[in-house]
Amino acid sequence: MTNAMRGRKGAMKTMREILFRGKRTDNGEWVQGYPCRYGWTGKEKDYIIPDYASALYTAEIDPETIGQYTGLTDVNGNKIFEGDLCLCDRNISKHIDKKVFEIKFDPETGFFGESDTSNIYPSDFYMCEIVGNVFDTPEFFEAGVAP
Repeated sequence: MTNAMRGRKGAMKTMREILFRGKRTDNGEWVQGYPCRYGWTGKEKDYIIPDYASALYTAEIDPETIGQYTGLTDVNGNKIFEGDLCLCDRNISKHIDKKVFEIKFDPETGFFGESDTSNIYPSDFYMCEIVGNVFDTPEFFEAGVAP
């Protein structure tokens, strides 16, 4: 164990989980793991090495569907990824604001949820429920609420 991993009094610090997901090109299923790109120069393909496997097993994925795990979960304990659509009930000014937010990432500010009229931030994610994602259920986001 390195000194960088030690906190006060020698205790281990908890490191955040680095995880991605992407949609497989062969069967359309989602796979979680670690992204990589390899192949002949100019003909590289995108893959995810599943978190339960070694580099010998990869799944080719559509690069447009790659999303990073936020490190947070929804009300049901499901991991929230970039590209997820989350239904959030927020009590704002004594009324309930129920909207679908798309989870996005900005390199300068980090993760946030965006709707047509407002944003939410990671401190609000615990109040949200994943209802789909922008690739499989874009109609939820376009409508603004889940059916």
